[in-house]
Amino acid sequence: MTVILLLLTSFVSAFIQSTTGFGYAIMFMAITPYFLPYNVASVLSLATSPVGNVANVFRRIKNVNWKQVIIPMLFATASTYIAIELTKSLELATMRRILGCLLFFLAIWFMFFSGKVKIKPTLLNCAIAGLISGTGGGLFSISGPPMVVYYLSALKDKEEYMATIQTYFFFNNLVTIGMRIITGTFPSFSVFMFLATVAGLLLGVMFGQKVYSKLNGDAMKKYVYGFMALSGLWIVIGG
Repeated sequence: MTVILLLLTSFVSAFIQSTTGFGYAIMFMAITPYFLPYNVASVLSLATSPVGNVANVFRRIKNVNWKQVIIPMLFATASTYIAIELTKSLELATMRRILGCLLFFLAIWFMFFSGKVKIKPTLLNCAIAGLISGTGGGLFSISGPPMVVYYLSALKDKEEYMATIQTYFFFNNLVTIGMRIITGTFPSFSVFMFLATVAGLLLGVMFGQKVYSKLNGDAMKKYVYGFMALSGLWIVIGG
């Protein structure tokens, strides 16, 4: 039964990721702790995410803006390690609710004012986005929203956005996996759990890409910010 639930959860989570650019970890971690230990669910999400990143970027490799991947990744790496160490002493339930509130209000703001607010792709903005993303990834296994806000504003079109953010997540996930192994916070899980999650993930990517190809730029942004707002509320309620 656990394997079936993992497949279905992964399918829905990957579908969302493939149509918004993020959300796999948020949706996966909103559901799986009901039938898996939280630490196992978190690391299973982290271990399977790179597969979805590769699947989403495979046909878009020429659209990757490598400068916008490498610079924030360097800053995210530093903050990820610090955040992972902090998880040993902080009250994470309260912090998750604060994160949820921030996501909700940030999404509402950009939903209505993104046309008036332009984040330039400067070194400083890259660094800030990377630092916040790394912190969120280390604390909650949720590193996407800061990069979504930054990339949607800084990059020129939806294909560059999807290719770049998936490439960023791929390297970010690998770094976080390595750091969890080094710090001893990477619990084991069964091969069947991993395979079921990957199977659902690949199906979700396949269907999600078909939907994404039909979205125009403005509709895509509203869809992304709408999901971000809902995920923020979900985190606040779920704690």
